[in-house]
Amino acid sequence: MKILYIWLLLEADSMLLERIKLVTSAKKSLLGRKFRHINALSRDWFEIIMSNLHCCDSENLDVSDRFTKVRPLFTMLNDRFQAYAPHSEKHSVDEAMVPYFGRHGCEQFIRGKPIKYGYKLWVDATSSGYVIWMEPYQGAISVIPEQYRSLDLGPSVVLQYADILSCLGEFPHHIFFDNFFTTVPLLDELKKRRLKGTGTIRDNVNSKCPLENTACMNKKQCGSFDSKVTKDKSIIIAKWHDNSIVMYPDFKNTEENPQPHCMYAYNTGMGGVDHSDQNISLSRINLRGINCTFLLLHI
Repeated sequence: MKILYIWLLLEADSMLLERIKLVTSAKKSLLGRKFRHINALSRDWFEIIMSNLHCCDSENLDVSDRFTKVRPLFTMLNDRFQAYAPHSEKHSVDEAMVPYFGRHGCEQFIRGKPIKYGYKLWVDATSSGYVIWMEPYQGAISVIPEQYRSLDLGPSVVLQYADILSCLGEFPHHIFFDNFFTTVPLLDELKKRRLKGTGTIRDNVNSKCPLENTACMNKKQCGSFDSKVTKDKSIIIAKWHDNSIVMYPDFKNTEENPQPHCMYAYNTGMGGVDHSDQNISLSRINLRGINCTFLLLHI
């Protein structure tokens, strides 16, 4: 019965029906004649399964976890992802959105994203788009591990993923992240773990680095750059004048194209989460439920 329920959900997605009752009423329409297996499950059974499908015991919930009702599902998925993870050097850490327009304490709005309203997930994926780890964002009550609290939320997400990569084996992993996560202490911690890291960094986070002023650099021709190296020559920060001023840790220059090598590496290695978002969007179930956890069960 549950297999038939999932099958019906997938077929409903292919028919682009966004209302649950339309799925069962389609039996009497031309679509119902085309997808005759819809008749195998009645509307009442469909609604009963949907309203009683749970991931954990509702009488034994962790009140400190806003996603406690779907926590076993995330734990199981992460275990499966890591058990069958393909070997890859390049990994990216970014945020992903699950569309949701109801009312929930963890609902987020992110301007400029294709999906602006919904749940935010921290997602870590290979450069090919294979998801290895994901964690729902719980807002201000998000729990930061004790050993990473001094580094703030963004760096702690990257280091949690670094812990997972270390369990997969001692390989030369290279992690890419955007300016929400990047700090110099994070890069220093990755260096201690023998992991490479590249990301964009904000001006206010990098204020102590004596790079050329952004206003002065804007007056120079496109392609100009400035860079500084730490005393132990392990961390390099480059400021590059492209369409706008961008700063990258790591640097490499060639005579043919005098540009930061980290810019090329970042552009080729950072798109893993975007690939996974594209793959999920092709098979996302469009049905909406009243319960907010129903949506996370069908991402």
